[in-house]
Amino acid sequence: RGKIVEEGKPDEIFRNPKQERTQAFLKKIIAAGHRV
Repeated sequence: RGKIVEEGKPDEIFRNPKQERTQAFLKKIIAAGHRV
C-alpha cells in the first residue's frame, strides 16, 4: 500500500520537496524525460 509522505501545494512540492522519498521520485521522473 502507498502512503502519503508529503503534503502541500503542487508548486511547493515540485520546487522544494522536503522528504527524501519525494526528492528521489522527482529526480527519477526528471531523468526519464518527463515534464513536471
